[in-house]
Amino acid sequence: MVPHPGQDPSFESSKPSTPPPDTSNPDTAHPRSQYQINKEHYPSKRSYSQRQLDQIAKVQAELQRVKEECKALEMYVYQLEEEREWLRYILRGDG
Repeated sequence: MVPHPGQDPSFESSKPSTPPPDTSNPDTAHPRSQYQINKEHYPSKRSYSQRQLDQIAKVQAELQRVKEECKALEMYVYQLEEEREWLRYILRGDG
């Protein structure tokens, strides 16, 4: 390479002969910030919110199941009360 006017002719030879940094590995190419490190170790707010929503959905499903079971038990109790009244009627001899 030809030196520019006024440039020392030995300029090219005085450059250090170190190779450029290896950018093939992202861990060595760019040092990671503390934010990136923390992001790996601590769940994000989005995942926390998603876990909360998942938990709410589970609780709502369980609540619905319990409501349906309660309704079925109420119907069963009503049937038993009706049967009891029918048996009392028969036992009194009015039938």
